[in-house]
Amino acid sequence: MKNIETKTNSSMGKRVAWGVVWTAVLFMSVPVSARSRDADGSRLQARHCSLGDTINDSLSPPRDSVDWRSFRVTEGKRVSVTLTHKPVKGRVTLTLVSSAGGELGRSTSRSGSASLAQQLKPGVYYVSVASGQSVKYSLSVR
Repeated sequence: MKNIETKTNSSMGKRVAWGVVWTAVLFMSVPVSARSRDADGSRLQARHCSLGDTINDSLSPPRDSVDWRSFRVTEGKRVSVTLTHKPVKGRVTLTLVSSAGGELGRSTSRSGSASLAQQLKPGVYYVSVASGQSVKYSLSVR
């Protein structure tokens, strides 16, 4: 009888130990997968830029298929958003969005470039750059 108890306790101890190991592996792997998420992949995660800035970035779908930028207009003015990208054969969609989330304009690239121009009132606005292909791009907000 004593022999059976020892085997059971030993077996249970191994199961508990493996359970602890697997729990540790799972908890340690969560931050790694969280860091691999796209940092600017939604309007709520938009990176700020200023009028006059030119941003160089890239998209690598499927994990990174859209980038968002926000900018502030302090007085009513015409704002131009231009995009150039490589490879030129790639297709990129440029979208201008209001602070409420309404689409104000959209342009799909042709021959490696796209642009939007809009008279804007004071406020915060967003621009998304989206593609189903890997591209490097340059975005200007003026």
